[in-house]
Amino acid sequence: EKFKMDPKQFKASNLRAKTIDELQESLKELRKELAALRVNQVSSAVASKLAKIRVVRKAIARTMTVLTEKRRSELKSVFESKEAIAEFNEKHKTNYSRKRLPREYRPRLTRAIRRRLTKAQSTKKTLR
Repeated sequence: EKFKMDPKQFKASNLRAKTIDELQESLKELRKELAALRVNQVSSAVASKLAKIRVVRKAIARTMTVLTEKRRSELKSVFESKEAIAEFNEKHKTNYSRKRLPREYRPRLTRAIRRRLTKAQSTKKTLR
């Protein structure tokens, strides 16, 4: 079956209805199409093909955004119970715990605050 680039297909609401695997598959197809369009751009610059490059790039961006959203929400659901964390660690060969969260779930704050000493570190005293 030939992949058909339909802009309506890549509205965020339609993308959110798809599964992660389907999104990854469509992302692969979009990237192939973009590569083909870029080759076309060099050989024969047909106006319609040139305009399509932008549409495909935007579709790729939307797909990647929804994919990230879905992955993060999936990960968020994992960190609700210890058993789920253990299962996730087993499946993905990671070592997360309630204290060792993935970067996305640590407080964002600012770069300066993240680099600062922790309360425990700053109150420690050295031996005389």
